[in-house]
Amino acid sequence: MTAAAKPRPDRAYLLRYRDGDMEPCAIVYAPTARDARRQFHAIDGAEYMRTDAERKPEFDAGVPSALDLMAKHGWWFTCRHCGDPATFRESEPSPVVLDDRAWPPTVAHAACHAKAEVSP
Repeated sequence: MTAAAKPRPDRAYLLRYRDGDMEPCAIVYAPTARDARRQFHAIDGAEYMRTDAERKPEFDAGVPSALDLMAKHGWWFTCRHCGDPATFRESEPSPVVLDDRAWPPTVAHAACHAKAEVSP
């Protein structure tokens, strides 16, 4: 009689498309890189063979906030109001995170958001 294999704990993987600019796409938690790519395929409809899964132990404890991803890891998200990339730059006010409970988080440039708040 063999002992049942213990399930491996989920670990963080950064998923990217191999085609194009290789920008980060998502953080997926799975026991293996193969499982992470399968989950990403199920979530995003990404072609399994066209994605890379890079191990990210710094995210094992949980996904950082959208502002941390932008400030510390160089990520960007699409501005909800103008559609341009919103990222953290020292020379500009920090982007406004409107909702980071879903993926990708809803983010806006500070100026776009201020303009939208005063518009009727």
